[in-house]
Amino acid sequence: MKDLYSIDVRVYATAYIRADSAEEATAIARGLKDSTLEVSDDSGGDVEISGRQFDDPDLPDVSLSPAMTIVGPDDDDVASPAD
Repeated sequence: MKDLYSIDVRVYATAYIRADSAEEATAIARGLKDSTLEVSDDSGGDVEISGRQFDDPDLPDVSLSPAMTIVGPDDDDVASPAD
């Protein structure tokens, strides 16, 4: 079996937020700023990853798009054994 390593990367995602106004949606998004989230594709985390259509009544009130951008690792980052 291969060893397991970890290395930090930054993940950029689009949040979709159901709200009564753009101001409310912005306030909800700002509440997520600089936080640590547990995400999931089965409603088990703080924020769901959802590929549902925008008109789907089951689209969560706050969700992340499954299409994300990974930046990193930095050139000087080195993987370390995962704990």
